[in-house]
Amino acid sequence: MKKVLITGENGYVSKNLVSKFKAENIKCESKSVRETEYEKIDFTSYSTVIHTAAVVHRKGSEKEYINVNRDLTIKIAKDCKKNGVSHFIFLSTMNVFGKTKGPIDRNTPLNPKTLYGKSKLAAEIKLKELEDKNFKIAIIRPPMVYGKNSPGNYRTLSKLSRYLYVVPLIENKRSMIFIDNLSQFILYVYDNHKSGLFHPQNDEYICTSNLIMNIRKVNKQKTFKIKLFNNLIIKQVNNNPLFEKIFGDLYYVKQEFEDNCYKNKIKFKDSIILAEEDK
Repeated sequence: MKKVLITGENGYVSKNLVSKFKAENIKCESKSVRETEYEKIDFTSYSTVIHTAAVVHRKGSEKEYINVNRDLTIKIAKDCKKNGVSHFIFLSTMNVFGKTKGPIDRNTPLNPKTLYGKSKLAAEIKLKELEDKNFKIAIIRPPMVYGKNSPGNYRTLSKLSRYLYVVPLIENKRSMIFIDNLSQFILYVYDNHKSGLFHPQNDEYICTSNLIMNIRKVNKQKTFKIKLFNNLIIKQVNNNPLFEKIFGDLYYVKQEFEDNCYKNKIKFKDSIILAEEDK
């Protein structure tokens, strides 16, 4: 029986995917795709390859982003197709849209602003050229991923939340996805041999104020909620990129992207309990 290969053996998503697949008794392996390791991979032993390896949270050059996120992706996909792999699952990003605020729907143009987003979109475009009836390609564009020991913005916000005993009550909507929900969704795509574009997210939109309060609650910290500075903060959201990133809206329109055959297992409040575990 052929196995599943998950690239990026040291990556956050990769490690969680391996745990999820093994828990479901699916034979899978996680491997590095760095040059010296790549040559050792025998793609004929895999039915599905899930490509998560990427340059993400790094101040790399444009050349590095293109080499890894586009060129390496296409090299792997071509080798998969040549060696009989029937399903290629590519982890892309919400950043391909290039939006920093507001809703994203099926009519939102693809206009990435960052090297990460540009290189991922470049890979998507070339991947679609490789797809045929014997080689199915699924492209997954998650929003911000968070969970226990996650890198990036959630870790920063979690640390900051410990000191925010006064929290402004600002209503906003942000699409995020808990790592277990993302792993479960990728398992669903694998199980059903799905192809196409996918935009998974938690069932609930995340309100930043609510997120901070839940992090503090899990850590048994009292929080004082205020509306006193709301007008000032809202004004800053429209003029300051940092405030926009924290308190602005950025979300996938649910009706546009929902898959009626799939439901997340873990709800928002439970996800924060799991994310903050043992801190």
